[in-house]
Amino acid sequence: MKKRWGNTPIKCKHPLCQDNLQQIVHVFPNLQYDDLLFITMTFTASFGMLQLGELTSPDNVRKHSAKKITCHYTLILSDTQFSFHLPYHKGDCFFEGNTVIMKY
Repeated sequence: MKKRWGNTPIKCKHPLCQDNLQQIVHVFPNLQYDDLLFITMTFTASFGMLQLGELTSPDNVRKHSAKKITCHYTLILSDTQFSFHLPYHKGDCFFEGNTVIMKY
């Protein structure tokens, strides 16, 4: 950043903390489908240390990429955990993807 913008201070967004996640749950008192989906994606990204872009697709059609979409059929649910296949991310050296396992 310093090389590109000089001595301009860097403005980074703060990560979500536990209080932020509790506020998100209380904002939606009557959970409709879209609200529940938003909360689920936010908690999955937060506790799985994922970026929200790894769980969503961009609005711009030109930026859509089939190799980055997490398919619903890769989801595996059990009584103690759920998992899904993350097909590609920028840190994936071998382009194999990763399986994300979330225990509850």
